[in-house]
Amino acid sequence: MAKARTRDGEGSKLRILDAAEEEFGAQGFAGARLGAIAERAGVRTNLIHFHFADKEVLYGAVMARALGAVTRDVRALMEGPAGLFGAAGPVREEQLALLGDALVSLTQRFYTKHGAVLSVLRREPDGRSRAAFEAEIKPAFELVIAALDHLRDGGIIAPDIDSRALFLEVVSMCAYPIVEPIFVDMIYPPSTRDLVFEDRLRRQIVTTALARMFAHRVRQSDVAAPIRKTRAK
Repeated sequence: MAKARTRDGEGSKLRILDAAEEEFGAQGFAGARLGAIAERAGVRTNLIHFHFADKEVLYGAVMARALGAVTRDVRALMEGPAGLFGAAGPVREEQLALLGDALVSLTQRFYTKHGAVLSVLRREPDGRSRAAFEAEIKPAFELVIAALDHLRDGGIIAPDIDSRALFLEVVSMCAYPIVEPIFVDMIYPPSTRDLVFEDRLRRQIVTTALARMFAHRVRQSDVAAPIRKTRAK
């Protein structure tokens, strides 16, 4: 019986967090109401106070859940056995492709599941939300950028890569179709999209990023071809 109550308590807490994220995203912190959150979650308002002391605490829990998850996932990818900082031996292009696919997939999931958090950031004029966002997620961003710098300085990817610009390009390609779906609908009408559309989009983003990272190889081969022809003569 105690276990059942625990499971139900955790379930109601998750519903409250989900509902609060939607409400904060739609109304901002100032406009959000605990009564509206309770209605969205299908619980009584006093249950919100049982789990969270007040709206401020609930807001902090929503932000920490959304941002903490992506930060942990990025660190696990970059520092784990398959990551750039955890793997033994030289970095291979195939490894970069797999890692890129995982990072793009993670970014897409974040924007799909927690896009409301970013709406809060855009709504709040006092910068409080932005400060919390940067404190939680910027270290993960810097970890990816540092990895790109490491690859560039080691001669593995193109020497003219601007790591921050490349990272921003990839995040933008992931985010834009989710944040502005009306443009996706114009280019790919819903009637033409199948169940693997998102997978194809993810692979295209990874392919585009890898082409930029290894563009120097193409340039080198273009230069080498006429040299080989000259020697053959």
